[in-house]
Amino acid sequence: LFLEHQYRELMQIHAETKPTELTSELVTMLFLVALSEKKHDLATTFGQELKRRHPDAETIQWVEKLTRSVFQAA
Repeated sequence: LFLEHQYRELMQIHAETKPTELTSELVTMLFLVALSEKKHDLATTFGQELKRRHPDAETIQWVEKLTRSVFQAA
């Protein structure tokens, strides 16, 4: 679905799934999809999960920078 740009369908399928039950790759894709669809709540949820799984400074800064760039511009 991600490769076919069916982002809304991808988000709908996983919107009710706990992020801790998803693979890191899927959490990353859903974070990016939530940003592209400007879904602040889902971007926050998946961004927090990415930071929990990868607490290094680089990941934290990346998630925060992308989140700010999308939602401060809106």
